Amino acid sequence: MKITACLLTILWLFQLGCSKTPKPLKLAPNVISAVQMPWGEAVYYSQSRKITSLLVTEDYLWAGTNQGLQQWSLEGNRYQVITSRDGLPDDYVQALTITTSGSVWAATRKGLSSWTNGSWQNQTLPIEGEPTALAATVAGDAVWAGTTRGLAFYVFGRWVVYSTKTHVTTLRPNAESGVWLGTAGNGLFFCENGTCTPKASPLAQVTALDMEGDDVWAAGLSSDKSPLFVLYRGGKSHVYDAPGRVDWIQRYEGHVLMNFGQTVATVVPCTSKPKDAFVNRTKNSPCLEAVPFGKPLPMRITAAYRTGGNLWIGTGTLGVTRYTESDMQQYTADDLVSSNIVGMSLECVPGSKRCYFSAGKNAFVHEQGEGFSPIPLADHPGWSLAYFATNQAGILTAVARNGQGSIGFFERAGDGAWNPREGNVLLETGDVNVRVRFAHYTKPHIVWVGLSTSSAQHNGIQIVNFEKGKVNPPQNYRNTKNKPAQIPDSVKTLYKRGENRYLATNEGLVTLFRGDDTRKVLEITNSTSGLPTDIVEDVLVEPSGQVWLATDMGVCVRKTESDRFLCGTEGPMPDAGHTYTLARDPQTGTIYAASGSALYRVRDGRTETLDAEKYLHNPKVLDMKIDPTGTLWILHPEALSLLRLTTR
Repeated sequence: MKITACLLTILWLFQLGCSKTPKPLKLAPNVISAVQMPWGEAVYYSQSRKITSLLVTEDYLWAGTNQGLQQWSLEGNRYQVITSRDGLPDDYVQALTITTSGSVWAATRKGLSSWTNGSWQNQTLPIEGEPTALAATVAGDAVWAGTTRGLAFYVFGRWVVYSTKTHVTTLRPNAESGVWLGTAGNGLFFCENGTCTPKASPLAQVTALDMEGDDVWAAGLSSDKSPLFVLYRGGKSHVYDAPGRVDWIQRYEGHVLMNFGQTVATVVPCTSKPKDAFVNRTKNSPCLEAVPFGKPLPMRITAAYRTGGNLWIGTGTLGVTRYTESDMQQYTADDLVSSNIVGMSLECVPGSKRCYFSAGKNAFVHEQGEGFSPIPLADHPGWSLAYFATNQAGILTAVARNGQGSIGFFERAGDGAWNPREGNVLLETGDVNVRVRFAHYTKPHIVWVGLSTSSAQHNGIQIVNFEKGKVNPPQNYRNTKNKPAQIPDSVKTLYKRGENRYLATNEGLVTLFRGDDTRKVLEITNSTSGLPTDIVEDVLVEPSGQVWLATDMGVCVRKTESDRFLCGTEGPMPDAGHTYTLARDPQTGTIYAASGSALYRVRDGRTETLDAEKYLHNPKVLDMKIDPTGTLWILHPEALSLLRLTTR
């Protein structure tokens, strides 16, 4: 292959034929990275994987990601993740394609692999560099593969090398033979029969390619980094200023669809009075205008793919959206938030922007500005970290579980590795669906763990003593009448203030404290003693001693122990209804509450309301916590909203 230095000459010839360039077109953004709202801005998550490429076969939707290859059935009822443990050369998938015989090819950072008849076979490339692009031929069972160092062609079981120097960015097979090749710094080429020919274009870096019939569309950046796109039609090339960088081009509903930075628009022939006409750089070019995409778009779009009348949009954190003429369908994963979860764990490192998060079968590190990264437990297969807590010795620990229903305890070492803590105690619940609701250290070697299991023996609170290697439920409590009392198994949350512990249960608010004679006292407040209900979903206590309750009958508040609880219309949130969770900002003292349709907060004696259906990923809220940076973490079924508070 010969990639010549004639590009500068081509650029110069282009500029001779151009008239003075008018101001470039500006388009209003319709792709957002965050939802603006009265309290700040919200970002949404339904998975931790960034989608890099998409492919749709007869039965499956495939999505290459930075953490493996996702595969959904087209009905969306079956899902799996394929990684290096299943045979891929690496977990970071760069590109996908399918051959005419039905073999799926995946390009990963460390090599290629092809999937045929249910098994993966790794392919040895004859060129160096990191694989970047794939394209199967339209006819014949052959594949083009590009890397950061060249281009090769696989046909009849052997490789043909086209280049060992160029950095390939994108590939698009021609309808009859050959392939259109985009590069990172040498522009656009057409390759066939062992050679590559440069195509007249001002593009230095090519970022996107598409074709339909005899029309070829290419987009990228000029040598001065200006965003452009080019239409090749009838042997001529037409150059247009792009209002933003174009990362993908797809034909959809008979027209060309492109992303221009934060705008997705259809490129169509100009109407009689075009509103948003593109500025062309070549004489006698057809007039083209932009029509913004008329359907709701997800946040952080990363990839696009078309099959027939369907458009598939991949994202950074929200899975895949499928568009048809009249409908939209979501394909998401439960790797971030499991479908059967009822609460989340969030433990943030003081003085940093790092938090440890779990709301399902996997655990993650969240770095502000970088997103979620899974916590690997390669040396402990089968285990997952379910709830994080820092003990009195300042060591970050986690309650862990495995697929057999065992509960164990891990510590984070100085090198970042997670290992079972010394004197590890195992609790065999026998329930594969055991849930860890909370973990609270009373001493460096004693932790209270709240469990929800199908086993009466282990349901509720278990106290783990690592020095003695014992696990027991709380014992020797007596009620205010000095009679033996048991903590209800339905305990959901534990809140500690001073020496007292407050438990939210389905039997009311349970308060644990030491009496004047140091005996352990259990006091229950419920519908027989001042509350409108027995169902308490959450509890928190302010430093002043004021107690807040989230109940199925709304929010209740009590200023002091001698006061009665004010609930419903008597309280600060009269319209809350069934409330599921509470949070308190330690910096400002602001109280947050989540009900079925709204978020409430009380600050400076005033109650404010936020429309959850309008501003959150999902109006149903399961749990809520606030981190030291002023971000409100809101857990939904199978999703997460992070609300960055600008007013606290």
